[in-house]
Amino acid sequence: MNDSYDNVAPASESLFQEIVGRLKTERGVHIETAIAGAGYLAGVSILRATGINFSTFAPGSPVLVDSVNDEGPKLIDFMEGMCRQMGLGRDADWLVEVPDANKPLLACTELVEDLEPVFNEIVDRLQVSNELRPFVAVRTIVQFIDAGQQILDPDTGKSIATQAIVEGAKTVPPATRELAAV
Repeated sequence: MNDSYDNVAPASESLFQEIVGRLKTERGVHIETAIAGAGYLAGVSILRATGINFSTFAPGSPVLVDSVNDEGPKLIDFMEGMCRQMGLGRDADWLVEVPDANKPLLACTELVEDLEPVFNEIVDRLQVSNELRPFVAVRTIVQFIDAGQQILDPDTGKSIATQAIVEGAKTVPPATRELAAV
């Protein structure tokens, strides 16, 4: 079996390309929505790893799970550490109020419903462990923050990502579905 750590970077690269492909319009990719999409995937990955059966809950409703409260801050610290190494934003006091003009264009459940099947296909194909799947999504967030730094302040990008990770980890996700054959 492949060492799952070695596959985080290639999985993140693939996820980045898939998100771009799925969100691109004639005007390009709305960077805030791309960051939020990857953030929601990170949060949902933590939530799904709990093994809770969400079929009796309405998608989009709030859910609180103690173990998720431990994992979320680790992801945010990982994101901040990567951003710091790349010189993206301030090292401290970077969490800012996200202006309305920088809110994602799609809601958590919409993005998860669209992006999670391809995310699962990528991490399954590359044999990324359940424990490392959220880190694939966070690495992808950092790629988007870096790619969009000319149009979006990195601290705003990190703040969007933080909100998305939290929302994804505390919102009942839509039922999982398979990636449609193309």
